Amino acid sequence: MKVLKSILKFIKSVFKITLFVILLGLVTAGIDYTRIINGETPLFNISSTNIETNKQTFQGIFYTAERKVRISDKEPLMESKNIKYNFLTKNIKVPKQFKEETFDFKIEIEEEEECQNKIEKYYEGEKIDIYTNCLKSLKIQTEEKLELKEYIVKNTTIMNQIINKLGYMGMYKNTKTLVFETRENDSSINKRLTIYKCDNEKEIYYIGNKEEFYQDTFCKS
Repeated sequence: MKVLKSILKFIKSVFKITLFVILLGLVTAGIDYTRIINGETPLFNISSTNIETNKQTFQGIFYTAERKVRISDKEPLMESKNIKYNFLTKNIKVPKQFKEETFDFKIEIEEEEECQNKIEKYYEGEKIDIYTNCLKSLKIQTEEKLELKEYIVKNTTIMNQIINKLGYMGMYKNTKTLVFETRENDSSINKRLTIYKCDNEKEIYYIGNKEEFYQDTFCKS
């Protein structure tokens, strides 16, 4: 009788653990899928990267996701392409392939001569603040040529489009500041460009053409 009770107790414990794992797997899979379709890297997984193929794999309890990175497995999901998500054996469509979205435009910047670290607020919006360093103007060329602060009123996603043109260089010296720089031989930008993006709730950008103009006051507002 005691043996039977022990067996039943063991079965109940196994059932509770199994049920917990199933619920945990379902919840974390749902959270990470939501993050992926919103352009954020998943959280509840073990990540590995194949340096030969530049493919990063996220292995969750019940799901597997992958993406092809451009430079680093630390880059934002929006910098990547070939994003896939599989729940168990079923492929779940990722509706928005961020990096594969294309938008044809050029960037034309005019810099101030003999200027060094002159940080000025260029644009202030409800969700986006933009600062510039030693720039007279920053224009977006499509069918017409407009100053960025004028164009952003028409297209509120333009900063993401600009970021997609640049190369992700990683975090700046142990801060939560993302660094993006002009790719070599990019003819769509007339001069070298560096952008610091704050990893905050509000999008804050610092734009300049100098190699390094980071200041300790960045991302504090």
